[in-house]
Amino acid sequence: MISRRKVFNYLKDEKNKDIFYDRFKNNFIVFDEKEIAKLEKYNFEDLGPVEKDKLLTYDECYDDDATYVHLPALKNTYLVKQYAKKIKNKELLELCKTRKSFSYLLIYIKEHDLEKSWNRFYRNAINQIIDDWLIMNELDSFVPSKDEARTLYELTNEVLELQPWKYFSDLDDFVIEVPGGMIITYTILGQANKQYGVCMYFGEEEFNNHILERNMVCSNSESAIAGFIKDSYNLYYDELEDLDDFDLDLLKKADVKINNDRYYPNYLVMKKGLMPTSIMNKFTYDTFVFGLILLIKFLFVYTKKTHKHDSEFHYKVQYNFNEMTYKKMKFPFLPSPEYLQIINSETIERFRSEAETFDGAYYCGVDILPAPVNYGDYNAITFLIIILDEDKNIIYSEPVNNPNGEYMKEIAYAISGFFINNGVPKKLYASNQIMLYILLSLMGDMAKVKMIDDDKIFNRIYHDLYEQFKQLHEENNIVA
Repeated sequence: MISRRKVFNYLKDEKNKDIFYDRFKNNFIVFDEKEIAKLEKYNFEDLGPVEKDKLLTYDECYDDDATYVHLPALKNTYLVKQYAKKIKNKELLELCKTRKSFSYLLIYIKEHDLEKSWNRFYRNAINQIIDDWLIMNELDSFVPSKDEARTLYELTNEVLELQPWKYFSDLDDFVIEVPGGMIITYTILGQANKQYGVCMYFGEEEFNNHILERNMVCSNSESAIAGFIKDSYNLYYDELEDLDDFDLDLLKKADVKINNDRYYPNYLVMKKGLMPTSIMNKFTYDTFVFGLILLIKFLFVYTKKTHKHDSEFHYKVQYNFNEMTYKKMKFPFLPSPEYLQIINSETIERFRSEAETFDGAYYCGVDILPAPVNYGDYNAITFLIIILDEDKNIIYSEPVNNPNGEYMKEIAYAISGFFINNGVPKKLYASNQIMLYILLSLMGDMAKVKMIDDDKIFNRIYHDLYEQFKQLHEENNIVA
């Protein structure tokens, strides 16, 4: 099995580019067995089994003797049109209006001795696809330029000067909707003078993850699991001694004069089921910049008016062609019903047909352990599932992790296997909202599912296990 990281570094190597240019069609690149063997010399850690890889799915990748790597492809008509514009050829532009424009193009370039020109253009187009795809999938190697470092610092400094924590607490969320329907949810930190900062959640899924995160923090402050169940881009303002090397390098590149008496930006990227990282790629950098620009635009509009902040409140913000309007919104207490669709309907139907029910009750819990698993550039969090019988004895425990953020799916598959083998009691109690949603998505009418009234039993179990794992790691010099 090969990882996408190895494939991409193979593609980026100039020596290998001739190997696949001629076969770049139907948006697949085909590698035979000899070429796959060549990939093994690249010393990059695998990102996990191919069938669990979000870019290389099992069905797309393997077909007997070949490995297929799926890539986004440019439309033939688009290629013909762009090439015609580049060489300023009106005759080729007319071909774009026909169905077989690409076939006509290949005939045309032979007749007019344009093969070298076309091949050069085509290679550049493929290079751009690979570069864009690496950025989109956060696999590029990113070293910010001086201008990029300066731009990011100026934005974070502007947010600091606007002091949004004067107007919002961490219970006040606002959602900015941009043209095209994408939403960004913002939470402001610092009103309680603990730590100033901004958390940004991009998209509908992360809006729902943020709701789940809030509920879990409110219901169980002893567990740290809520910090690892969403994708968020977090900007904190810390003292100089708390910054990591990446943040310090950005300050140096931006030519910032250091003053020990002030706060400086600290960037933290959270991905579901993974340990936090700094800005590791261009996509993450662009996301921070985009989110901060919109935040500043909103704050400029919002701070022009006087607002009463005597209770928790939320805003929905419409952004359209530099115009921003906002109104109060009712923030949902629970994620949307679609959020419960954790695994596909076929799997759920199979589970419900195979699992048998019985009178009884189980207590189901999930939390995290200090045992991350390395997947190359990322460390995946270990989620530990525990199921107790009616007498509160442990009858099942299973650690799971997923480097692609699908931790809920991994937990669901694990516990569905347990219930198929052991049966489903008619009463199930969940230790937190994560387990609650997973059980609800699986069970339907098979069992009555509700939150546990007292989570102290699970807190004690996980605390003891946490300490055991921590001691084990320290004895083996493993850094959690």
